[in-house]
Amino acid sequence: VYHFDIRTLEKRPQYLRHIDKIRDMFVLSCNLGQRYSDMVRIDKSSFDFNQFSIVQQKTGTKAVVDIDKFCVDRRMVYNILEKYNYKAPFDGDISSYNKYLKYLMEAVGLTEEIKRETKVAGFIKTERTPKYKLIGSHTGRRTFVTINLLRGTPLHEIMRASGHTSYSSFQKYW
Repeated sequence: VYHFDIRTLEKRPQYLRHIDKIRDMFVLSCNLGQRYSDMVRIDKSSFDFNQFSIVQQKTGTKAVVDIDKFCVDRRMVYNILEKYNYKAPFDGDISSYNKYLKYLMEAVGLTEEIKRETKVAGFIKTERTPKYKLIGSHTGRRTFVTINLLRGTPLHEIMRASGHTSYSSFQKYW
């Protein structure tokens, strides 16, 4: 996603600037593992050397992320942070963020149909949905957890970085 050339999209320059910010916000979210409500509050005081920390709005829990340890590409993360002077790339409302994010993911090519089955009133309902429509603001947070689990990072360290205090709620991410 980070390396996708948004200039290939046939849109007005202002729209492309929004897409650029959305892409950067999503990539940061995948690397910092925070909710959208916390990502929009990022500022320079959230960083101390290679550590990002924030008191989460939803839970009041302090999350601490060692950028060198948890981020897939720390140079990319620092490039994005420097580009926006260590502030959130996008600070609009979450519905706008999700709308632009879905557009970006469709443009990137995440169009594969995903089969989803749910039980409704005792019957199994089957739907097929393009993958990009399933991506939203929380996808970055889930990606952060998944990547770090696959890398073999201990659960308690991922939970500290993501701000999870309950193992049962953390389990839903994998």
